[in-house]
Amino acid sequence: ARNFFRRFGPGEVERFFPPLWRWFLAHLPPSRERILDLDSTTLQRYGEQQQGAVRGYNERRNGRAHRPLLAFLSSPVVVLHGWLRAGNASDCRDAVQFLREALALLPPGQAPAGLRADGAFFDQKLLTFLEEQRLRYVIVARRKESMQAQLHALTQWRRLDADSDIAQFDWKMPAWTRARRFVVVRLRLPDPAEQRLLQVPGYDFRVFVTNRDEPAEWIWQHYDQRAAIEPRFSELKTDLGADDFCLRGFFPTEAAFRSVLFAFNLLSLLQAIALRGDGQRRPATLRHSLLTCGAIAGRAGHKFVLFLAQSWGGLAQRKAVLERILAADFSTSPKLGHAAAAPP
Repeated sequence: ARNFFRRFGPGEVERFFPPLWRWFLAHLPPSRERILDLDSTTLQRYGEQQQGAVRGYNERRNGRAHRPLLAFLSSPVVVLHGWLRAGNASDCRDAVQFLREALALLPPGQAPAGLRADGAFFDQKLLTFLEEQRLRYVIVARRKESMQAQLHALTQWRRLDADSDIAQFDWKMPAWTRARRFVVVRLRLPDPAEQRLLQVPGYDFRVFVTNRDEPAEWIWQHYDQRAAIEPRFSELKTDLGADDFCLRGFFPTEAAFRSVLFAFNLLSLLQAIALRGDGQRRPATLRHSLLTCGAIAGRAGHKFVLFLAQSWGGLAQRKAVLERILAADFSTSPKLGHAAAAPP
């Protein structure tokens, strides 16, 4: 595998992976309700010779890392696009170009219904791009001094329950070209003495900027659904080894990283077809429950057959799943067809 990935440079990465992703996305069930979640993570590296592995966000151990940028598409959760970046890259650096590439991978008429991101992507250039694309967004707002002063001045709060209140306002930040809508959730702390960034005794605040017109409490609940994306990072790193496979060259490492992302997508599509309505399982769980089974080759009459171990669930446990897979209609990826160009 290492020798294969070492053959990738920037040109090979761009020629190989975007067509593969477009083929894959064309097989997803059509939907206009998918949400795009933008996030980054840290891939810890060891040694001194990996290109792009530098000290940055993660200071554990020797602190050397890559910091990839990822765009997840929901239901089923798949990776729409991914960039491997140097460990000292900020989250919002080149986010507009990244999103432009991500949206170009989608089939015609399959634009996402919205975008969510944390405060690292609170940037006017990104907000302006999303508005130009007519893409609705909910992004956590950074609580800078001017923002804190605005929150201190709020007086019209609406009670949601015993522990939370909500408010909203339109405001043009000092460096912005226009006003935008902000939604603020005020949460009562169990310990009033607990210190928070915004020094209002007994409260913590969550602030969102959005161009959506739904009620304020819907905005909060909609963003909280983003928590379903967090376990996907653990699956990529722990179950599929994205945190472990690293070569000396940057682009061979990026090719290996994108291959892990593609394997994750194939497993998500497999679950959508074979395990309808049964939730999304971790790759490790899927491996043990579906893909791994003790078996022995034998004969049934004049035919060679494969006998599956009953202690592993046997054929009975997998029959319905296998029938759904066989009934699915898949074209071969253009990268795997007979007319494909020679490998890089």
